[in-house]
Amino acid sequence: MRQAETLAPVASKSHIISYIGYSAHAALIEEVSTTPKPGLVDQHNSGSHSDMDYACFVRSANALSPYFTEMVSIGYHWCRNLEDLFLAIRPIGMEAEKAMLSVTNSVNTHRGAIFSLGLMCAASAYVHAQWRHFDIARIFSTCIDMTQHILQSELLELETMRPRTHGENVYRKDGSKGVRGEAMTGFPSVRDVALPLMVSYMAGGYQQNLCNVQVLLHLMTVVDDSNVLARHDRNTLESIHAMAKDILEIGGCFTQAGMESVQSLDAYCIARHISCGGCADLLALTIFLAKLLLYDEP
Repeated sequence: MRQAETLAPVASKSHIISYIGYSAHAALIEEVSTTPKPGLVDQHNSGSHSDMDYACFVRSANALSPYFTEMVSIGYHWCRNLEDLFLAIRPIGMEAEKAMLSVTNSVNTHRGAIFSLGLMCAASAYVHAQWRHFDIARIFSTCIDMTQHILQSELLELETMRPRTHGENVYRKDGSKGVRGEAMTGFPSVRDVALPLMVSYMAGGYQQNLCNVQVLLHLMTVVDDSNVLARHDRNTLESIHAMAKDILEIGGCFTQAGMESVQSLDAYCIARHISCGGCADLLALTIFLAKLLLYDEP
């Protein structure tokens, strides 16, 4: 049941929908602009990717923007079963992927982000429509309600089906659930690690780019990144976890020695074609949610 009658007046529906959609697009631009990012496309280089660059990511983000806003609108007006909300936005995500491929010369720049950001666009809009603010805990729990049973069933089916994507191949080979596992458990790497750290760093007055790089390093210590597993193996992923942890132990990008180590890790990843693309998508999701929290500040 909607709670509007018991709460103070707030911004108009159209304003909220526009703001959430804007935040999704802005998060993608801010993520690719974050520099340096080991092995990933940023403003300095193309990381471990010979088929994409910064401009390619910007074109992709621009093409995806209206689809995120459409998913926001559906979530805001939703009044039925939350699993059905997930099913309702999935076709829009598929259309968004086509739009992405059309402007990137068929390069996958944002497939994972379409899935995770699309989910959270719908979930955050639904929560704001119900409770008139961006209740982050409820947004994560709404995401679980939307996806848990559907994605668990899909993972069971994958055990007998032929894999169609890198993530599905990784699941069959390694057992890692990738972004599906994140979504169906409420994105714990963002909820419990990345977002609290982002809020803390921003409150501490650190420059935003440094906040983003530092949060990325933390994600690189904990995320079961399917992009690394698809290109390489579990040992490679564990090495990245250890190297990111070592950098954080000397202060990460908040110290000169740490920043030099980030740049060395970038060179290491580029030389070995290692790309933590899953972590990049989760950084974008963290940036998105931080923007929602800023909206609610008095």
